[in-house]
Amino acid sequence: MDRKTYFSVSAVLFLIIVIGHGLRVLQGWDVTIGGWMLPTWISYVAIALGAYLAWTGYNFRK
Repeated sequence: MDRKTYFSVSAVLFLIIVIGHGLRVLQGWDVTIGGWMLPTWISYVAIALGAYLAWTGYNFRK
């Protein structure tokens, strides 16, 4: 896999994660992992971090 393909695939994967967490926040979905309910603020952090990583991957592919 060449550099451009790697960064393009990474950007798309992080964008999918951002969309999933955004839907969770907007729809009010609950997530439970091993009996522990995931707080909503973690999705906000994941949105910010995932958006940054998607943007960086998009910029690095050039």
